[in-house]
Amino acid sequence: MTARKPKDELQKRGRKSLFRPEYHIRIAEVAAKYGATDEEIAEDFGIALSNFKKWRVKFPELEAALKENKAAADARMERSLYRRGIGYSYRAEKVVVESLGNNGGSEARVVEYTETMPPDPTSMIFWLKNRAPDRWRDVQRIDAAMGHYVISDHPMTEEEWAKERAIADKTIDVVGTVVGQEKKQ
Repeated sequence: MTARKPKDELQKRGRKSLFRPEYHIRIAEVAAKYGATDEEIAEDFGIALSNFKKWRVKFPELEAALKENKAAADARMERSLYRRGIGYSYRAEKVVVESLGNNGGSEARVVEYTETMPPDPTSMIFWLKNRAPDRWRDVQRIDAAMGHYVISDHPMTEEEWAKERAIADKTIDVVGTVVGQEKKQ
């Protein structure tokens, strides 16, 4: 009887992986660099998203390439958002057609000019809400049982919220009943 082969020499069972490092890593790098999502990259490879996620775990070089290039795409987007928030200028060209007088002819020429994009308030708000949420967050605390809002311009602790709610409850009791509810007796 022949001796049993060591485990590392045995033929692996199942279908061979379609992953080819020299091909898939480079494509994933480029796609991630230009902002592609995992779903889009998996679709480009012709595999299911679940399989792509398994590849990310099984092949650390793929995971590293994706992280690095997605970070580069995110940084580019942050710079663009920032520029849009503060406004910017850029050089542009346009074609100007000028009449040559009474003979009916015209001449076209290219003119360079500076185009200015004004600051965008939406970009400013988005940036500030994410960079300084303690000062710029819109907070609405809703008490569905009483049907009223507790609105705050800063994050509230549980104690602060309870205090505000108690004040609101007293106001409702003083004014009368809330629509659809009877006054407490």
